[in-house]
Amino acid sequence: MTADLAYLGTDLDPALNATVHADRVISPQGAAVATVVVSAREDLENTAGTRSVLSRSGRP
Repeated sequence: MTADLAYLGTDLDPALNATVHADRVISPQGAAVATVVVSAREDLENTAGTRSVLSRSGRP
């Protein structure tokens, strides 16, 4: 995928990319643009939304 974006100056460190499990920069040092993996954690948003709806309905 980063090859498709090379015209923007992106680059990828394969070793960093292979071991990333959380928010982290995976571009090599000196890259023109930082490439970052960001964990979205939609599960937390869904849980918060469900709790909000249930609390308004009088359910625990």
